[in-house]
Amino acid sequence: MKNNSKQLKQYSEMAIAILGSTQIANAGVVYTNVDPDSVWVANYLGQNIIDSCMFPIDFNNDNITDAEIKGSYWYSSYTSNIAFTLKLDNPKNKVVSQNTLVSKLNQNSSINSNLSWNKTYGQSAYLYNGFFGEFTTDIKGEWIKANKKFIAIKFENNGNYYFGWIRVTTSKSPWEIKIHDYAYNDVPNTPIIAGDTSSITTNIKNVNEKVLNVSAYSFGNKVCINFIQDFTDGNISIVNVMGQEIYKAKLTNKHNQIPINANAGEYFINIQTNEGSFNKKVFIGD
Repeated sequence: MKNNSKQLKQYSEMAIAILGSTQIANAGVVYTNVDPDSVWVANYLGQNIIDSCMFPIDFNNDNITDAEIKGSYWYSSYTSNIAFTLKLDNPKNKVVSQNTLVSKLNQNSSINSNLSWNKTYGQSAYLYNGFFGEFTTDIKGEWIKANKKFIAIKFENNGNYYFGWIRVTTSKSPWEIKIHDYAYNDVPNTPIIAGDTSSITTNIKNVNEKVLNVSAYSFGNKVCINFIQDFTDGNISIVNVMGQEIYKAKLTNKHNQIPINANAGEYFINIQTNEGSFNKKVFIGD
């Protein structure tokens, strides 16, 4: 469930002149609380089978994914690989990083134009990438055992750029990644403080998603369905924009990865259980 809030502070021209740029940065914080946290735990699915899922981030709730965070795990007889990666879906979007390694920011860091912004469109930037072989080990990235640290994002919308943050926790034993919340400043080209969630809020709650404690998202041609709590069973159907059903099945597991054989495009997921129903639009396809 997302709880969206926008800080509703208004400043007169005199107040702006007095307070300066730091205070102005707090004037338009749009905050999304991921409740419950989106969690992915690496599972061994068998030799040479990748266990992965993607978390889409839509800062301004316009149904356009601004960034995606992915967890993936692969294992063979002699090697294994664990990776936490970030992908930007707009070639104009940027992340604070050192080359392809995502930087880890602390609470209260200022996210502004002076940081080291880089494009990663067409490739993944790594929070953490660990390759563990029989004779060699290769580890990259600083996001190992990171407790509620921040990714800094600059995304483009209608020709304007906006600064935002994503709060993430990573751990090992087990390998796990959590998305806690995220926010952006809806005043173009205006800094935001990492962790700023605003003090005056209005809440928008999706009751069905709250009841089901479920997260649903797509990665390539796969649909990932994760239930936070145990449940008896449920049904899933996926339809295209023409209303044609392309997939239907029962859900019996907490964690589900469903391959979809369909043309790339927008689809609608419908999940029904005894506790309620949940609907979400996703993009399926590479």
